[in-house]
Amino acid sequence: MSQTHPDESHTTQVEIERKYAVDTEHLPDLVGVGDAVGVHIVAAEAHEPFVLEAVYFDTADLALARAKIALRRRVGGHDEGWHVKLPAVEGRTELQWPLEADPGQDAGSADGVPAAVRAAVLVHVRDRALSPLAAVRTSRSIVELLDADGRVVVEIADDTVTGTDSREGSVRLWREWEAELGPGAPATADGRAAVLDAVEKRLFAAGATVSPSVSKLAQALGRTGLGRTPDAARGAGEGASTDAGAEVSPVVGAKAAASAASANAAKKGTNGTKGVKGVKGAAEEAKGAEKSAKRAEKGAKASKATKKAASVPPADADADAADVVLAGLRDLGEQLVALDPAVRADAPDAVHRQRTTVRRLRNVLAGHKHLFAPSALQEVRASLARFGGILGEVRDLEVRAEWAEAALDAVRDDRGVDDPAARDRLVAATRAEHDAAHERLLEWMSNAPYFRLLDAVEGLTPSGGAPDSARRESKAVLLRAARKAERLSVSRSRAAAVFGSDPVVTARAEAAVHESRKSARRLRHLAEFATGAPDAPLGVAAGLLGDAAERLQDALGEHRDARLFGEYVLLIAPRAEAAGESSFVYGVLYQRSLERSRAALATAARARKALRAAS
Repeated sequence: MSQTHPDESHTTQVEIERKYAVDTEHLPDLVGVGDAVGVHIVAAEAHEPFVLEAVYFDTADLALARAKIALRRRVGGHDEGWHVKLPAVEGRTELQWPLEADPGQDAGSADGVPAAVRAAVLVHVRDRALSPLAAVRTSRSIVELLDADGRVVVEIADDTVTGTDSREGSVRLWREWEAELGPGAPATADGRAAVLDAVEKRLFAAGATVSPSVSKLAQALGRTGLGRTPDAARGAGEGASTDAGAEVSPVVGAKAAASAASANAAKKGTNGTKGVKGVKGAAEEAKGAEKSAKRAEKGAKASKATKKAASVPPADADADAADVVLAGLRDLGEQLVALDPAVRADAPDAVHRQRTTVRRLRNVLAGHKHLFAPSALQEVRASLARFGGILGEVRDLEVRAEWAEAALDAVRDDRGVDDPAARDRLVAATRAEHDAAHERLLEWMSNAPYFRLLDAVEGLTPSGGAPDSARRESKAVLLRAARKAERLSVSRSRAAAVFGSDPVVTARAEAAVHESRKSARRLRHLAEFATGAPDAPLGVAAGLLGDAAERLQDALGEHRDARLFGEYVLLIAPRAEAAGESSFVYGVLYQRSLERSRAALATAARARKALRAAS
C-alpha cells in the first residue's frame, strides 16, 4: 500500500444539530424564538427546495459504524463532495473534500474512495476494502433564522428522506426536521444549548418528536444509532451488535475529537464556512477539544492519588482479574486509535502521547503476562516495541529541537549572544531530521504491520487458567514491580559515576541509570493502571506509589535528555569550527547541559527515597 499523508485540501467544520420526527405539514413560526435566552431572531428566510443524493461507505465488518464515523459522497447542496463525520466534544466534526477529489487515480482507490479521504479514517479502515453501505436521497427545504445583523443563528431543514440499505436491499421512508446552529449562534455551550432548547420547545408544540435515530445513515439501516455498547467495545467478538444508543467512554470520545481537530488544524488551520465554529477556525476548535480531552483524561486516569481515589472507586473485591485487565487494555487500545490522526498530522505533543500509550500497553502486558498465552503476548509486545521505536526516533528529535531552541534563547537572554549559525545547526537541522523521521513513521503507519498491531491489540483475550480477584492480582503485580524498581534504583554516589573520566565505568553507570528509569516507568504505569483504568481495583495507596515512581522517572528522564543534548552539542561543535564559525555558544550549551544533568540526578536521589517510603 502506498504511503498516505494527512491531506490539507479539505475544510473542517463542527455541526451542532438536533433531529426530530414529524408528520405535520408546515414548520411553525420561529421568529423571536430565542428572545427569552437573549438571542434575538428577527427574520425567517425560506429557500427553494433542492435534492441531496448521498452514498455512505464502510468496511464489510462496519469498522466505521462501530467507531460512530460516517463517510459519504454527496451530490447536491452548497457543500456537495466527500464528507467524513467524526465524534466531537460538542456536536460532530465534519471534514469535507470537493467532488473533484473523485477520480481514483491514487493507489489503493479501487473502491472509489479517494486516498485523501480514506487517509482520514485509515486507522479504522486499515487495509480492508470500502464498499457502499447505504444510499440516502433527501428532498430538502431550508429556513434560516436570522439575527439583526443578518447572520444565521439556526438553520431548519425540512427533509423528506428515502434511505436504502445497500447490503440488505431494504428501503425506508421518513420525514424529519433538523435544527442546526449557524455562525450567528452564541459563543458558549450553554448559550447554544439554550437556543436549541427554545427552538425545540416550539417544534414540539407543532407536533414534532425527538427522532428515533441519531442520523440518516442509522435510520436507513434501521437502527437508532451507530457505534457499539461498552460491553461490545470491551470484547464481544465478531457479530457483536453495533446498534447502540450508548456512547463510547467520555475519555475516548473526547480524545478522538481532540485528535481529529488537532490533526486538521495542526498544519494549516483550515476554517469551515458553516456551523458555529466556522468563523473561529479549526485551530481554535482543536485547542478547545484538547483541553476537554485532557480534562476527561484526568477523570479516568488521574495522575495524582487523591484524584484517582475520588474519580475512580476501586472495583468489587470479587471482580475477575482477567476481565478487569482486559477492560483496561481495550481502553488503552482505543487511545491508540484516537491519537492516530493527530500523530499523522504531527500535531503538538501527539507523538509523545502515542509513545506513552504504547509504553503503557507494553508495561501492563508485561506485568500481567501470566493472564495471556505466551506466544500471542510475545508477538504483540514485539510489535509494540517496533512501533515505540519508530515513535521514539521522532520524539527524540522533537525533544532535541525544543532543548536547543530553549537553550539558545537562554544564552541570548542571559549573555546577549545570539548565534544564527548555531541556531541553524542545532534547531533547523534537527527539525529537518525530525520531518524525515516523521515521514518514515507515516510509512509504517500506512502499511500492514501497523494494521495487524491494531488488530492484535483489539483481539487480546486472556488464556484462561486459575481465576483470581482483580484486587489480589493488581497488588501482586505492583509488589513485584516495586521490588524491581527498588532493586534497580541507583544511589546518588553510583549515579555520579556517569560524570567520571573512565569511559567503561561511565557507560556502566549510565546503563544502570537507564534501567532504573525503565523500572520506575513500569511501576508508574502499573500503578496508574490499577487506580485509573476502567474498573480500577486499587485506590489511594497504589496511587501514592505511582506518584513516587513518576517523580523518579521524570528526574531520570530529565537527566537523559540533558546528557543526550550535551553529547549532540559536542558532536556538532567541531563541524561549526571547521566551517569557521564561533564555538563559544557550544561550550556554554554543553556546560549548562552538564549542570542540568547533575541537578536531575540529585532530584532523582530524593525521589528514590520517596519511592522506598511509599513502597
